[in-house]
Amino acid sequence: MERSSISSLKQISDPNRTIIFDNFCLVSSKLLVCIELQEDYQLHVHGKKSDQVEDFSMNLCELLEIVLILATQTFILNSIDKTF
Repeated sequence: MERSSISSLKQISDPNRTIIFDNFCLVSSKLLVCIELQEDYQLHVHGKKSDQVEDFSMNLCELLEIVLILATQTFILNSIDKTF
């Protein structure tokens, strides 16, 4: 994974509340991922590959566990009432 200098794929809900922002590019698949964390612990993850854009958002206060599966480069996020 390489750090990318490309700007955000889409406007976050409140740019004035953003405390962490970064872009990453998975070189093997040319997938661009933007990660944005806001003051209220709302985590926004935007992924883009070709013409497809995916958006994910959750409140980190509700996060119970993060599991990384290295073989598939997959994160499983277990929150209070959902699994992502």
